[in-house]
Amino acid sequence: MRFSMWIVIGFLAACGGGGAPKELDQFADRACACKRDDVACGTKVLDALRTYTDSNKADVGHEVTKTGARIYDCLGGTGVIRTEVAAVLGRAIR
Repeated sequence: MRFSMWIVIGFLAACGGGGAPKELDQFADRACACKRDDVACGTKVLDALRTYTDSNKADVGHEVTKTGARIYDCLGGTGVIRTEVAAVLGRAIR
C-alpha cells in the first residue's frame, strides 16, 4: 500500500539529520536482491532489519528517506506485507 510508504517518508523527512547509515544501504541492497514474489527472501531481510532497528536509531535525513523508500519498494515487491515494512522502518526514528 503506497499510503504506508508516504507515512514513513513523512516521518523520516520531518526528523531531519544526516545521511543514511551504511547498514541501511546494505539492507536496501539485500532487499532489492530478492526476486519478485520471493516472500521467504523478503521476510528474512525484514526480520534482520527489525532486529537492527530495535537496537539502532537512524540519524534521519534525506538519504534515510531515499533508502527507506528503496527498502519499502523492494520488500513490497517480494510479497512481504507493506504495512509491516512501514512499521519496521518507523522504528528507526523512534
